[in-house]
Amino acid sequence: MPKAKAAKATKARVFHPGATAAVEITPHNGTNFGLKELYGIIGCQLIQVINLNDDEIMIMDEEGKLSGQPVNLLATAHADHVISPNDCIVGIAVICPSSMLQ
Repeated sequence: MPKAKAAKATKARVFHPGATAAVEITPHNGTNFGLKELYGIIGCQLIQVINLNDDEIMIMDEEGKLSGQPVNLLATAHADHVISPNDCIVGIAVICPSSMLQ
């Protein structure tokens, strides 16, 4: 019997430090996020993108650790399979389908 494919991600979610759940968000144009929009959501001037799987990415502040952003435990839990064992995600993070980043 063939393996069932995981459902393709279609929603974007924002993860705030200290939150216990993500909040679903929609790009202003309804389809994808531009850099200026992401800078506003995340509160940064430079983004970092990491691949979580074949369909999803996490977008965060590239300089979050340098600027002293708080640890984001929920986002870290979502990225624990792709980051170093002693690493963590800090600040606000967005998880979305890779196709939503333009």
